[in-house]
Amino acid sequence: MAYMADHMASLGGTPPQAGAGGGLSAFDELTRLAAAARRGEAGARTALLDRLAPLVRGAAARAAVRARHLQLGAVLDPDDLQQEARVIVLRLMDGYREAAGPALPYFSIRLRAKLEQHLRREARRPAGRRLLWDSDTTRALVDALGPADLLPPDAGMLAPALETAVAALSARQRRILFLAYWLDLPDEATGRRLGLGVAAVRQARYRALRALRARLAAPPV
Repeated sequence: MAYMADHMASLGGTPPQAGAGGGLSAFDELTRLAAAARRGEAGARTALLDRLAPLVRGAAARAAVRARHLQLGAVLDPDDLQQEARVIVLRLMDGYREAAGPALPYFSIRLRAKLEQHLRREARRPAGRRLLWDSDTTRALVDALGPADLLPPDAGMLAPALETAVAALSARQRRILFLAYWLDLPDEATGRRLGLGVAAVRQARYRALRALRARLAAPPV
């Protein structure tokens, strides 16, 4: 497959022969790292994610083309899809077994399939999103939006306005808000879910709230 060949070229290796001096080829080294990550060896997950970065970028770029074909370009931008691909790879690490064969085909095939599933879910997602309006986490989200004058003046209109505003956010922004407010996760736990550092999570959460606040403040069309 083209995306696997591109990734092998970026690694500077060819499957599955030994490297110079009888050492591991890049192909085999990837498999060794995947097994170490599955066993929980220190630093293995980070190293493997770094080695798989070209695969993540390539898969996300292809998914972005597919998103445009599905008329999802306004909802899923390349950054969203690259982040989704990183999350998928992190989850796939937990399921890798050496019995599944070499790591590169394992990650390549499953990443492509799961990104396609993600696109199809987004294509089926209704314009609105069902939320628990009377829940503590929803109230926490509303409280986090800031000054009351940036919210709809009629309290009775807040629920549908919030639902519409959330639905208009990018997939990444919805995911950040879901983890932070609906699941009430701290930034550290959110970062582990998304493969991000704490500072990056805080920045993304701030930007998502800012985008949500702007959409709520905008006059209805």
